Amino acid sequence: MEPASDDDFWIHHILEKGLIVAVAPRVKANKLAAKFRPISEKPWVMELSGRVLSLAFDIQDFAEGRAKRNTSLRFRALIYGSVTNIRSLEHFDAWLTPKEDDPAHSDLTYYGPLVEDDTTGSGAISQDVVRTLANILSVCEPNDLATVEALRPPR
Repeated sequence: MEPASDDDFWIHHILEKGLIVAVAPRVKANKLAAKFRPISEKPWVMELSGRVLSLAFDIQDFAEGRAKRNTSLRFRALIYGSVTNIRSLEHFDAWLTPKEDDPAHSDLTYYGPLVEDDTTGSGAISQDVVRTLANILSVCEPNDLATVEALRPPR
């Protein structure tokens, strides 16, 4: 586990309906907030799994492989943001957290504070904070991955 490089991009495959809309801001903050998971035994309190672009050479294949797990899923979009921009937001970071089956795995991390979620009573990221994050994330359609590939940092 190590911090993602400042010149890299954090990416996240969107497989389900409802997170992306046609007009800016394209990422729905409330749906994005719901994707974060609480975490313990790490310095942050919530995380959202993704990948780093510099190591993700199989974007389309990876997404399609994940979508095969459930018939209601398909590769709908890719959200992405520069690690530098993510770090510019208070309480957010991106960490390289490779897994045996995914060396490009990374986490978009949130360090707190949490607010009480009215529906579950558990801790959540405030909507204002998530909205700020959603506003710096870009969206790429699956048929236009060349846009993201052009951002790949040199090796």
